[in-house]
Order: sequence, then C-alpha cells, then structure tokens
Amino acid sequence: MLGKFISSTLLENLEFQPTPGQLRLINELGEYLASEDLSEIMLIRGYAGTGKTTLVNSLVKTLE
Repeated sequence: MLGKFISSTLLENLEFQPTPGQLRLINELGEYLASEDLSEIMLIRGYAGTGKTTLVNSLVKTLE
C-alpha cells in the first residue's frame, strides 16, 4: 500500500507522461522504498536521455 502511494506521488511530481519502461521503474522504486529489507539496494541505469535524472528529481520532490 505504501509502495503504491509513493509511486503515485512520484507520477504526480513528474513533468511528463512516462514511457512504459519509466512507469515500470516508478512502480519498482515505490515498492523498493516501502520495503523494510535494509539489505537491498537499487541501481538505476540506462542510456543517456532515458529519464534517470528526471526521475531522481521527482523522487526528491516526493521525499520532501
């Protein structure tokens, strides 16, 4: 439930309509942030222009 809330807030803070791949990342990021498993890490990678920095900016706005 918390993961879905985080994902929806990330979507609200995005300034564009995400691609299917970006939407998948947003959903996985929401679940990752809601996880209580402190041993997990998440690595976001992709080619230039795929939206990594924009998504991180959205995450910063969400966490504020």
